[in-house]
Amino acid sequence: MNLNDLNMVLYCGAYSEKLDDVCDHAFRLGIPVRPLPSIHSMIKEVSNVSAPRSCVIINLDDLGGASEVIEELIAWRLDFPSIPTILVSGEFEVDDFDLHRLSICDCSIKSTSNPSSLHLALKQSFINNMIWAERQEERINADVSVGLRLSAAFMISAISALMSGIFVLLEFRDWFYAMFAYIVVGQITLVTILISSLIRSWIEENFSRFEFLKKLPLQKGKEIQAKLGLDKFNTM
Repeated sequence: MNLNDLNMVLYCGAYSEKLDDVCDHAFRLGIPVRPLPSIHSMIKEVSNVSAPRSCVIINLDDLGGASEVIEELIAWRLDFPSIPTILVSGEFEVDDFDLHRLSICDCSIKSTSNPSSLHLALKQSFINNMIWAERQEERINADVSVGLRLSAAFMISAISALMSGIFVLLEFRDWFYAMFAYIVVGQITLVTILISSLIRSWIEENFSRFEFLKKLPLQKGKEIQAKLGLDKFNTM
């Protein structure tokens, strides 16, 4: 997704000169603007299945400042990682188009009154957002992988425990021994699987650098691409 794919700008904040600035600039780009009074209403808007491809501009000054909505911003970024997000606030000392605020936004600017800053924020937010969205996808995949491993560990331990219990019951004809074998074997199997997974993770982290070395140039390349996009725009 890039600026040419943008069908809607969602502006979160009060009716003010900043909204007028956004509307004027978006009008020149041929993009409609939809004002929304709160982050909650913004979430409802983008949760609509038929919602157009949009970029979000949040006026923090109208929402009580960054400290008042920081938790909502973090939750917003985790729930909707693929929506480019721009923050506007007079509290910012400088316009920021880099990556160090990715946990709450893709770009941040002091004011919407500067058309160049606003246009650069719109363009750069899409570049930065691709990096953020990919990081979140990797995090989700890692969480899913851990969940699958735990499910497999519980299943294997349950099967091992059941087989042991049945074997002891058939061998000794005693339910007490059978239950004892079921519990002990199940616990030992589960602990062994979990410990082996931890050991493997530790070995991969400390001794296997292949994947890290392979991904490092790719990640650096994307960050350089984001920087080049910023530099190229500044020279225009």
